[in-house]
Amino acid sequence: MADQSSHAGKGIGQKNIRARVASARSRSRDMKNRQVLRFGLPKGSLQEATIDKMAKAGFNISVSNRSYIPYVDDEEMEVRMIRAQEISRYVEHGYLDCGITGHGSRKTARRYTK
Repeated sequence: MADQSSHAGKGIGQKNIRARVASARSRSRDMKNRQVLRFGLPKGSLQEATIDKMAKAGFNISVSNRSYIPYVDDEEMEVRMIRAQEISRYVEHGYLDCGITGHGSRKTARRYTK
């Protein structure tokens, strides 16, 4: 009997997992049909000032300490927190559509893109 009860518990868990996978696939299909702006923001010393500027522009962004993918209240925007000096390279290679970086980072990026 102990075997049957443990199998019953696994069956319920598997149904729950299948439902979650189906839901994730559905959301993924919906996201593929939407146009999303992939936006890079600087992590580190420029982070707080940039998030404040984005808030003044009407975007509420909340970042946890360890996450590189913050919450943004606009479903047509995906934000990534990246080192400022890397943002231009991510845009150049098409991983991001645009980003905010510091003046010194742009000079460094020009050296690599020429």
